[in-house]
Parts: sequence; structure tokens; C-alpha cells
Amino acid sequence: MRVTEETHDDALVYAADVKTRKPHMIFQATGTSDLPATVVFHNLSWTIDVSTNGEEMPMRPGSKSKLEYSFDSRALGGRWLTWKRSKGSKYFDLDCVDETGEVVYASWRAYKTGSGKKTGRTEILQPAAEVAGDKGFTDELAVTGLANVYVQIMMIVAAA
Repeated sequence: MRVTEETHDDALVYAADVKTRKPHMIFQATGTSDLPATVVFHNLSWTIDVSTNGEEMPMRPGSKSKLEYSFDSRALGGRWLTWKRSKGSKYFDLDCVDETGEVVYASWRAYKTGSGKKTGRTEILQPAAEVAGDKGFTDELAVTGLANVYVQIMMIVAAA
């Protein structure tokens, strides 16, 4: 799995190695990022254990039917954030919002092409830059977002 700056051909920011054994995802970063990060999926409890920059952040399912996952952001001093379906979206689009659901820090938009190589685009939005201002928060958003996307894609594939 590759994460690039703007387009698929731009500079590589993160590379994630996906495995069947624990840890299931290993992120390596290029440039100025502080990763590596790891992700472990737990089938029976539906939890996702994320570690970024040496900090453990378990992601808890909010609702299995809505496929929402919440995590305790270390970069924001323990504020709970939730990755959930975008309001009014017919497609597989996600937003990372605060406890109130009003502030959107990041969004993931699925490409409608069906290509296995390019599944979607993550956007880190202005509130994230204003609130945290550090690379650690960007790492949290990228890793938790892609972990959420990956587990949802696997659920869709398994149901097909």
C-alpha cells in the first residue's frame, strides 16, 4: 500500500506492508515523518490496535453496522476522534470527526474506478493543521484512517 503526496505519481510519504500475521500492517515513512507504525486487527472483538511514534492507540468499534471506529488521539491530548461514513455519501467515503461530530479533521474519498491500485484519497483538512500543527497528528490520521479503510475493504470482500 502506497501513500503519496498529491497524485499517485508524486513523492511517496508512507508505505504500508500488509501481512496475514501480526502486526498486520507495518507503515514506514519517508521524508520528515516520525513513523514506523503498526496495526493489529482482532477478529473476535472487532478492535484495531494502532501504534504510531511509540504510542499505543486502540481503535474501538462504535457501531458494527455503521463500521465506525474511534480512537484516543495522543497528539490532541486524549481527545476522542471517530472515523465514520460521510454524511449523505452513497459511496465508501469516511470522515474523521471530533466528539461532537462537527469538526472534520480528515476525510477519505473512494475512487469510483474500481481499480485495485488506486482505491481512494485521504485529505488532511485545515482544522488538523490548526489544532495540532505537528507531524504526529498527521501520522495518527493517516494510519488510523488507512487501518479503518483496510478493515472495511476486507469486510466487503469477505461478504461478496
